[in-house]
Amino acid sequence: MPESMKPGNDKYYYIDKGGTVYTDYLNSATFAKGAKYQMKTAGKKDFYAVWEQKPVEVIYRTKATAGAAYVAWKPANQPSLAYGQRFTPKDHPRTKLVFSGWNTKVDGSGTQYTPGKTSRIQTETIMLYAQYIPANVDEFVEKIKRLEKVISETYGAYMKQKRIPINRITVNVLREIVYTGVNWMATAGGPYREITEGINLVDPSILSFFKDSRLLVDYSGEEIEFIHMMATLSAHYFDSSPVHDDLLNDLAGWGGDLQSLIEDLKLNGVGKKGDRLKQEALALMKKDDTNFSPYDFISDVDAFNIYRIYGEGTLFSDAFASYYVSDYKSRYRTFIDEQGGLGNLEKRARDYTTQGEDFVKHNILNGSAQEAYNQSPKSVKKKVSADETEALTYAFIQRLKELR
Repeated sequence: MPESMKPGNDKYYYIDKGGTVYTDYLNSATFAKGAKYQMKTAGKKDFYAVWEQKPVEVIYRTKATAGAAYVAWKPANQPSLAYGQRFTPKDHPRTKLVFSGWNTKVDGSGTQYTPGKTSRIQTETIMLYAQYIPANVDEFVEKIKRLEKVISETYGAYMKQKRIPINRITVNVLREIVYTGVNWMATAGGPYREITEGINLVDPSILSFFKDSRLLVDYSGEEIEFIHMMATLSAHYFDSSPVHDDLLNDLAGWGGDLQSLIEDLKLNGVGKKGDRLKQEALALMKKDDTNFSPYDFISDVDAFNIYRIYGEGTLFSDAFASYYVSDYKSRYRTFIDEQGGLGNLEKRARDYTTQGEDFVKHNILNGSAQEAYNQSPKSVKKKVSADETEALTYAFIQRLKELR
């Protein structure tokens, strides 16, 4: 122990920032901050250890635009803080930038602080830099417009002759980046491979962008699987299906994803029934790695809303751009209202998750149940039980109630 820390009495001690008192006998005691304690040792004089709280300064630094410099921001009602206390960072002031949290380093390599989440203060000064996710709506709009321009200039005569709307070709070319096969031909028609090849010859950077940048970030920071959205939209823009359009539209979107969730529920809900199975289904719907993830759900919701709000008469790029200016802010309420309310959605969800033999309506459900059985034949049954149907229906409606 340094001499400068010795009080000059018959027992030495000092207090570090963590509140621990160390003595020359190598024993120690931990003291609460702001309190006074008596330390007793046989044959020695008593000493009182006092923790002196030092004020802590929290400095927030934010940006107004992506290219702007960081400036100090002082939130209203900032409480007085001291070392060792628990601290809850403030939320970010509203800007066009998508805020993702606070960090002690400009580049995000330091300690991360999340608004609303409490942490203990371990320094005397905290400098917090706002971290941002760059919203890329404008970039997507630009590329969609470029795609539409190439399609129109190169295949305008073909579309006019065949009476094919440009929106149908645009979204189908985009969904074919990932989603191909017989099921998608049933909901959205055949692929436009020659047009895709022609687009790549004219400007290969267009489709390359969508392959590499499939995650769309809106101005609230929500992340949307763009190509998944195109797969859902392609069914809406395709109107020559042999069965009722609403059924195929649902199966290409939320209905098909809900049916696919039976695979996850069967594998994770073994031995669970009733309310326990319902809660398991709801938990699975909130995970990123299931067949009905939050990314899937929001993509299906936005696809439905864009088509329902703007219809086929609005060029897709214009509808897309307009939706992400303001309409997206009420996406779940719009979805519920345009689908006829929660009661109607509950009826359809139960219908889609009740096992049957209709090839179109039940193909995804039956195939997903079979896939779960194939993975665990000793614990999983092929049949979709009434309990499982109710669990999936409950989870779908409950999730909408939480999000609206």
